[in-house]
Amino acid sequence: MPNLLLDLRYLRCALYASQLGSFRRAAESLGLPQSSLSRRIQLLEHRLGFPLFERRRTGVMLTRAGATFLENAIPGAEHLDFAARRASVIHRGGSSEVRVGIVPLLAGERLRRVLRVFKEQHPGVSAFFTEGSLREIRDAVTIGKLDIGFVLGDLDLPACHSQALWIEPIAVVLPVKHRLAECNNVSWASLDDETFLVGRRGPGADIQELLLSRTFRQCIRPRVEIHDVSHTSLVDMVRMNYGITIASASYLVKDSAGVVSRPLEGEAEALTTSALWRQDNANPAVPHLVAVAEYLQRNETAGSAWFE
Repeated sequence: MPNLLLDLRYLRCALYASQLGSFRRAAESLGLPQSSLSRRIQLLEHRLGFPLFERRRTGVMLTRAGATFLENAIPGAEHLDFAARRASVIHRGGSSEVRVGIVPLLAGERLRRVLRVFKEQHPGVSAFFTEGSLREIRDAVTIGKLDIGFVLGDLDLPACHSQALWIEPIAVVLPVKHRLAECNNVSWASLDDETFLVGRRGPGADIQELLLSRTFRQCIRPRVEIHDVSHTSLVDMVRMNYGITIASASYLVKDSAGVVSRPLEGEAEALTTSALWRQDNANPAVPHLVAVAEYLQRNETAGSAWFE
């Protein structure tokens, strides 16, 4: 008997049936005869040794065991499918791919420059980007879902390489007419009565953790509002005077329309950007991307300022 657990067709049939609640509708969506779909699910159930579905006159519903199986099997099947397609493309001599994770708190001009130069030097490599918190990007690299991540800190993780690239200050992002917009540097104490805007997703957890540590140390209690939006949308909210937020100093190299970026006192070396990748990652694009980042860092003009 073929290894049905690794046959994506059987898992796909079960997934469609669970989503649509009907073998008939699942078969129609997949372009299969209903008898073929039912047979595939029966073979999968036989191999597993337990029923995936409760058959009813009105349709089908996952059993508790079936729901648990699909919940854990589908992500693995998707990874297997992606790996097969990716290897097939490389075998045919097509363009290679690299999956890059980014902590948006670090998504400043330095990182944009690295990615821009990499694309210029390797036009045949397709890059796919994922944004997330430090933990999300770190975990995705560790399990092989991402090829490389640009993360906070120089992490020491088993089975992974970590290369520190550059250090830069934390900046506060203010509305252009804010009372502190004309300051060259902003102190934490001066932000005591401010409203900090934080995203619930992606880097929100990183920003919250940083704010808690700094405000506790400075004995200040700013208001923190958590919004279910991206970091880019937070900057738009700053532009509309809903509050302020923080980012890497290079996030806004020059004042943008409606907002200004100012360094925070005592935070000149607060953010270390590192590249993180698995030691057994065989994607040739990874060392090329790291090499571009290291080269640009070494050749960056000495003493250049991010707030000019």
